[in-house]
Amino acid sequence: MKKYYRGNAIYDLIESTYNFRYTSENLWILVYGNREADPKVILLLSGYSKDDYESKSLTTKESEMLIYTEQISHKSGVPFLYVRFNGDASKLTDVKIMVTGKFKTISTDEYRNILVGFGIQQNNRSCSKPINSQASNVYHLWQKDCGLDIITSDIDLMYVDSELDITDVYELKRSYIPMDDWAPYSNDFNNFILLSKLFEPCKINFYILFNQYQKFPYVDDINKLKIYKVTCDGKLNLENQGIKDLADFLLRK
Repeated sequence: MKKYYRGNAIYDLIESTYNFRYTSENLWILVYGNREADPKVILLLSGYSKDDYESKSLTTKESEMLIYTEQISHKSGVPFLYVRFNGDASKLTDVKIMVTGKFKTISTDEYRNILVGFGIQQNNRSCSKPINSQASNVYHLWQKDCGLDIITSDIDLMYVDSELDITDVYELKRSYIPMDDWAPYSNDFNNFILLSKLFEPCKINFYILFNQYQKFPYVDDINKLKIYKVTCDGKLNLENQGIKDLADFLLRK
């Protein structure tokens, strides 16, 4: 089974940096919200080969990310689900959800009803945002056409303190647009509002982290990073905190 798109020079660099946490290629922390961008459920979602899908145990990475998903859920009061799907399937007909520490197989219709029960509205439109614009997988395809009005955003990068409490979350953005000219896209504003509403009661700082890439030849340049702090106090606020050297960012200066 293929590994889904997750390439990012920032991930590659910080892979061995103790205080940063992020999910692997086949694992996502997703936040599902209603059409008002209110967070309704947090998903730890994994897509593996058929054999791994049937496994009753968790991988090390799954166990680690489950801890952080539960932490955000506990602090925010937003419920969470652990969901596993068969990435080798040509069409999604069932998923596994974790119930009291054990996996239970349910149909996608049952799963859809669970999401509706959390407060996700029904309609005939596709989901507001895919997991990743280049991450076309069987779950993503189901999500687009499931008849639910989902605003969804994934949690890209977390920073944890010495007690392993999440203190900061970074939404990673990159473009060929020059750094001085780039600004967050309005199409993403509902996703930023969704995450801000989730993190505010958790006392987690939320940032957008932008780096520029070069098209030809392709170079993912992370020597300079543009940072915005995101808050939502009834309206979305994007505070441009300027451009930092990578070393200063990693050293938390």
